[in-house]
Amino acid sequence: AARRTLEVVAAAEAEAEAAEGRGGAYERVGRGTKRVVRLHPDDAAAIGVEEDDMTELLAEGGAPLRAWARIDPGTAAGTVALDARGRAVLRAEAGARLLARPLHTPRLA
Repeated sequence: AARRTLEVVAAAEAEAEAAEGRGGAYERVGRGTKRVVRLHPDDAAAIGVEEDDMTELLAEGGAPLRAWARIDPGTAAGTVALDARGRAVLRAEAGARLLARPLHTPRLA
């Protein structure tokens, strides 16, 4: 089966800063942190992503950026808020078109 993908836009810096008030791009896990990406519920549903699923963002010319999904109705549909580090990994400026897709881990029997 083909993986479902969704085209999204990298949010402007102000939107990424607003996401900081909702937890930002990282969450604490034990003594470390993990990157999260906030998706509007409609966008998450379009690619079959649920809360805490691993998600991959792709941009032309950059490295893939992987993060755990956070379903957030406060995020504008069709956008993802990215911090400066996330945009640097993707080599994407604010307003760039990105591809979002789920990364499914096979279940072992």
